[in-house]
Amino acid sequence: MARAVVDAEYLSDVWTRINSVFSEQKVSKKGIAKQCGFDRKILSANTNICITYFARLCEELNVSADFFLFGLEKEKEKTNVATYIPDKCYKDIPTQREIIKEAKKMMRCKGNDISINNRCGISVQRELMRLADDFRLLHRRDVQEIIENCKSYEEGHQKIMRIYEAAYLK
Repeated sequence: MARAVVDAEYLSDVWTRINSVFSEQKVSKKGIAKQCGFDRKILSANTNICITYFARLCEELNVSADFFLFGLEKEKEKTNVATYIPDKCYKDIPTQREIIKEAKKMMRCKGNDISINNRCGISVQRELMRLADDFRLLHRRDVQEIIENCKSYEEGHQKIMRIYEAAYLK
């Protein structure tokens, strides 16, 4: 069986277990998503979910991540070491739509015309643009090309820092 098919089946099983807990607990996806600080569409799409949102989901539903991921023990172990704070309000965290809007605005500001990099994602591009702007490098064409073409934040960060060192520290 191809890897993609196996991954799709596994992801389907994970979402089946997540949806079963919603039904079992008689809670709405919209309400849980709001408590966790993300859009309800994330719970309806049945696709990959970021680890932070997944951790919040486990905490809000009080279900072990092992149950969702592997179908193992459902009871979640209580710990005082966890950094997730269920009572915390996540309203101050920008939504994906807000991140995209800000990134697109940055791509057009100050005479820049940076195209969207589909390899690393627009939120990574936004962070790299912010980094380049902080170091007063965003106007440089070579920095803009790095932001357009990098495959990850780490790669872009390293390349931008090399340019910074060459321009200002030598």
